[in-house]
Amino acid sequence: MLIAQLWGSYKESTPAYFKGIDCFTVFCFTAAALTLGYQLSIGKQYFSTFLAALFATVGMGTLLINLRMQSKPYINVGPPRRPFVEFIIAAVLLLATCFHFLG
Repeated sequence: MLIAQLWGSYKESTPAYFKGIDCFTVFCFTAAALTLGYQLSIGKQYFSTFLAALFATVGMGTLLINLRMQSKPYINVGPPRRPFVEFIIAAVLLLATCFHFLG
């Protein structure tokens, strides 16, 4: 009952921009959990690849949480520009670091 009330309140009062960020955040942390489970099931093969994938998913989820927190003041104004640009720059640096770690 409480969860239904929370879900109903979330669906009514949350803008679509934040719902998209929340969905992608949940996806990133689910992918991180699946990656961790897969690595635990197969052993220590390809450990650097596992670390790169785990860092990419957890790092992206963390960046998304930061984007959502910085975008709060822009709820009634429109989509934020500066927090989104900072997110894009940080995401490119994160993924470049992860790709470098793969090699």
